[in-house]
Amino acid sequence: MAGPPYIASLLVRRALLISPWLVAGALLWIVGVLAADGGTWPWNIQSLEQTPDVAWGPATGRVQQVFYSSVPYQGHPTRVFAYYAEPTNDSAPFPAVALVHGAGRGANADWALYWADRGYVALSMDLNGDGPDGRLPDGGPGLADRFRSFTAEEIDQQWMYHAVAAVIRGCSLLASRPRVDATRIGVHGLSLGGCVAAIAASIDHRPQAAALVFGAGYLQEGSFVADLIQSLDCESRRFWARCFDAASYLTGSTCRWLFASGASDPFFPPTGFIRSAALVPMGAELSVPPLRVHGYVHTIPGADIEINRFMDHWLKGGLPLPRLGPIVREGACVSAWFISPLAVEYAALNYTTNLGAWNQRTWQSVPAQIADGNIRAFLPPDRPLSFFLSLADSGGAVVTTPIVADWGEEQEQVLHVTACLSHPNGGLEIQGPKPWAHRVVLSSTTNLCQWSDWATNDTSDTRFQFAVPAPSTDGVMFYRVRDIDW
Repeated sequence: MAGPPYIASLLVRRALLISPWLVAGALLWIVGVLAADGGTWPWNIQSLEQTPDVAWGPATGRVQQVFYSSVPYQGHPTRVFAYYAEPTNDSAPFPAVALVHGAGRGANADWALYWADRGYVALSMDLNGDGPDGRLPDGGPGLADRFRSFTAEEIDQQWMYHAVAAVIRGCSLLASRPRVDATRIGVHGLSLGGCVAAIAASIDHRPQAAALVFGAGYLQEGSFVADLIQSLDCESRRFWARCFDAASYLTGSTCRWLFASGASDPFFPPTGFIRSAALVPMGAELSVPPLRVHGYVHTIPGADIEINRFMDHWLKGGLPLPRLGPIVREGACVSAWFISPLAVEYAALNYTTNLGAWNQRTWQSVPAQIADGNIRAFLPPDRPLSFFLSLADSGGAVVTTPIVADWGEEQEQVLHVTACLSHPNGGLEIQGPKPWAHRVVLSSTTNLCQWSDWATNDTSDTRFQFAVPAPSTDGVMFYRVRDIDW
């Protein structure tokens, strides 16, 4: 049972309903732009998969500096700086992992060494045009260039374009190394690096496993950078959503995926993260407990258990993570099947009765029953309510179902318009279902760029209803209904 997309929309011309449609989690300024097709544009994958030119720098212990060629910027060739580390034993060829840092960070020697100690050839690259001692003279866009307005002709000059290219070129470097098994390459991204890694591992079909922690897709709808994206001009927002959001590419991926975060993460709300996971064709593994500290998870005791187990399974033949099936609801009872190679230590129903910002919500956890390959729990009577099931095994790994909201007994899954009724006065009545007591806002626009809010529905039930006057012009009017509590 997936969480509900939080926008529904319709098109009205001269106050008559022309056609309703559902927008599955994409803001309406994407309408009219090319639909996501799982392709590789605007990147030239054939070129990026070629072995880059490499210059090796000094080594400190087992970690060596490396510079490798990437895509041009402002008419000039660029290089990417990275830290490279290999295991010390002689059991080559080894699996390899490309490590993708978050916002404001850079190449991390300790991170590369950590994964080398785990038996991987590791590459931790910088995405901000920096080297070991500051700005590279031939680096790509810098940190300050991440979000700025651009035209179609400038797509290949943007930070995200260069960041994704740096990761794919990094995979090409790893694949060329003599002690690397090129059929066992993984990608691991943290925070904003998870968003970059999600695109790279979707359009480059060489990685066999991708672990995203905290960040993935739908950044323009809800994330710590949403306001920066919204501040771009209308054309740039359209291009950004189509070209640089992972939701446009995940449907075309072929590798195995882990999505790991926390339901209270302050930078990436869990709804967009979980919706991103739902786009993966082969099904993603999900670990989003109520809390996961935001940061380099390999430095936080116990925070990287799921990432390590996932990578070891798909790249080294180790034990898999437990798997949880979708939530099934029968009245107040919710359940899910599970498969676990290790003993199950506990299962829980996790729920919150708060609305508003996800990082401000308080989560409660109560034990769930474990029997016959299923976990089962009963929902509390409190409303509003959002909830999910979790399972922990004897190895300390925690897996979860997606978070869902309470829509009442029928358990609707999509915010949508079920009726748009014309009145003799030329006005409209717009109706539909919503999660219990969620605040739903009706907005309108004539240009799919500048929106005006009409009203908010905050009734304590599972329906919304708006009465709006007739459009003041004879042109096309677009309406959208947004769930601001999802």
